[in-house]
Amino acid sequence: MKKAIITFIHMTLCFLAIGQTKIDKATSAIVEEGKKLYRSELASWYGTDIFLARFGDRRNDIGGYFSYNDRDLSTCIFYSKSDNPKVIGTISFDATFDLNSAQVSGSE
Repeated sequence: MKKAIITFIHMTLCFLAIGQTKIDKATSAIVEEGKKLYRSELASWYGTDIFLARFGDRRNDIGGYFSYNDRDLSTCIFYSKSDNPKVIGTISFDATFDLNSAQVSGSE
């Protein structure tokens, strides 16, 4: 009986340890995806502020924008609303999202 209880406890502890590892991996992947989405949203938010401050006269030309992450660089691209859309502005941020060091390009 004692041997059965020890075996049961051992198996339970092993199962919990393995289960926790799977949960930790899943949680880690979800957290990482959340951080990427947050950085993309920051690029959109700050990118819009910077674009309108620098190229406010182009406001009516904006057909839309999208943001994406590439390693530690987050970029927001604005495109025209013409039939053949063209990029009218690009704002890129490093991992710090320091607005003073954002790389801005576009036509004024």
